[in-house]
Amino acid sequence: MKDYLKNLFAKASEKLEYLKGTEVAFSVPNNPEHGDYATNVALTLTKKLRKNPREIAHEIINNLDIDSSVLEKVEIAGPGFINFKFSQKYLVSIIGKIFAGKEEFGKSNK
Repeated sequence: MKDYLKNLFAKASEKLEYLKGTEVAFSVPNNPEHGDYATNVALTLTKKLRKNPREIAHEIINNLDIDSSVLEKVEIAGPGFINFKFSQKYLVSIIGKIFAGKEEFGKSNK
């Protein structure tokens, strides 16, 4: 799920120059009502861009290529956090991949 979000931001960086080279960290909110993941990237860019973090968050969201079958909700919270809620359909598809992969799911050669 984090990889999906990272790819969204990588694509958005093609439109928003200030996202290039910016590390976008995602965390699981303490309150499940705030979504599955959140990022404070808009807050971290405030000083650099000299803009209100909620404005930055709005601009970022408008440049994300959101697939509604994957993300049910993307919203701005508080001073400029961006919250992501994955759709039930997407979550079920991940569980299906886990069951199909059995013991091989998540293995790596590293």
